[in-house]
Amino acid sequence: MKIKSEIRGSILTICLTGELGHHEAIEAISQIKDELSDGKYLQAVLDLTGLSFMDSSGIAVVMKAYKSAQNADIKLAVKVENGHKKRILLAAGLNKIIDFI
Repeated sequence: MKIKSEIRGSILTICLTGELGHHEAIEAISQIKDELSDGKYLQAVLDLTGLSFMDSSGIAVVMKAYKSAQNADIKLAVKVENGHKKRILLAAGLNKIIDFI
């Protein structure tokens, strides 16, 4: 899995590509936390559209990203297309606390 960050003004976009399973989730959580801890952004987007595979470990990644964003006073949204990945996140009820775009 690869993680790439893009900055446009006060919006940070974190793009995940490849496969996101248990082992990749540990690294992703650490990198995302580091990116969001700066607190110099007003908004952040966690872009999951580049993932070819995601299991329930994606729930933990999104929740940790949400918590890190909250701690830095950053509004977080998740970009995910309709399909398997979105169903996993919806089943966990994450749409109740995080905006999906």
